[in-house]
Amino acid sequence: MDRYERFAVDERRWPGVARVPDGPLLGHRAELSRRAFRRALLGETDRDSAAAPDGEARDGASEVDGAAVVRGDIEVRDEAAMFRRVAEADWVGLGESYLAGEWESRDVPGVLARLLGSGLDVGPGGRVNRGLRRISGRRPVPRATRAGGELPASLIELYAGPTLAAGSALFASGARTTVLEDIPNQAQGAGRGGVPGTWKVDVTRIDAPEGVARRDLM
Repeated sequence: MDRYERFAVDERRWPGVARVPDGPLLGHRAELSRRAFRRALLGETDRDSAAAPDGEARDGASEVDGAAVVRGDIEVRDEAAMFRRVAEADWVGLGESYLAGEWESRDVPGVLARLLGSGLDVGPGGRVNRGLRRISGRRPVPRATRAGGELPASLIELYAGPTLAAGSALFASGARTTVLEDIPNQAQGAGRGGVPGTWKVDVTRIDAPEGVARRDLM
């Protein structure tokens, strides 16, 4: 296997991919990210992760010419850079690390499914880690409150904003028309003795739905 070489990235077009994050205490958060990653893919506990020295192969992992191969699913070529990105930007960081060539996999969808299914987090949400995030200048991201296949809150925030409002209203596509019509009065004696024979009522009709597919995306 050839030794790892970072992909050439245009810094002007892809500054986030070209730049490897650095900052106060980011190294400690990167270590928390590494442990969380191993828990997600290997089911390894913090105690297991701390028991083996850095760089030593653990169960399900091996070192091949400087690249860590985890269960044959993912090859981490630049562990330090990868977990710094994850520590700084969660899932965006993981994606940028992939684009930079710092990790690869023959089954990327499978790896992502396992990470999503495991509820991957970059570290414990306790007081110490919250303090590290504040010092390093990154705002804490709310975590999903329920399990069961839901997307992590940090992913939802990318397209829904800080409110995490992932849903949207569903509007009818048919044309709406409102007219004032005379409706027969069904009361007894209507039309006689001063009782109105009809009532003026606003009637709204909605045409059949129209196609709303984005043709430029089809």
